[in-house]
Amino acid sequence: MASLGKSGSYVFAAESIGLNYTKLVNKLIEVASIRYFGAPIDNEFEHRDKGDGGKLFNYITKNRDKIEDELKSWTNISSRTDDPVGLSTVLRKLDERLTKLGLKTVNELSNGSSAWTWETSGGIKEGTLLVVPIDVPGDKGGYPVPFRKEQEWLYGEGIASTRAGLTCILNALDALKSIKKLNKNKIGIFFYSDEGREMRYSSQIFRKAAEK
Repeated sequence: MASLGKSGSYVFAAESIGLNYTKLVNKLIEVASIRYFGAPIDNEFEHRDKGDGGKLFNYITKNRDKIEDELKSWTNISSRTDDPVGLSTVLRKLDERLTKLGLKTVNELSNGSSAWTWETSGGIKEGTLLVVPIDVPGDKGGYPVPFRKEQEWLYGEGIASTRAGLTCILNALDALKSIKKLNKNKIGIFFYSDEGREMRYSSQIFRKAAEK
């Protein structure tokens, strides 16, 4: 793997959370052991950071299977760009998910047809804006590709273009909520449904949201 070269991005990312090259390689072995045999080889490299970063890291890793199940659920909802029924299904599910997290719609940054913006109670102004397409570019012709897994490869319609990003963001918000930090942060999420039309209808609202 090119990224495991000592100057690779993966190694650089590991160093930023305190894992030198040796610890990184051992951590990979430990995670593989847990995944395939159900128990770590030893606890020497257990993430010991008790700060917020460590708590978030632990939440995400402990919920890996749940996150994968949610990815499967989103992937098996077909919502190609010209499929209003599928897009409506995604929006309904998103509404339930975000409401449960305690987020609220920003009406002035939503048009109800191609763009929807949500925010934490901390608001969106001078915060972080996450941007997520909900449509899978393409027409309704042909059959959607259902979710399936082979070893650690994941297959399914829209995983690369929309579903993986959507699932990661929702579970990152879950992690923040688990440590009671979600609504203390200024976070906005901009969803749009015209990626397959090069954001023809949503781009103006996106610019307004990004300006905030």
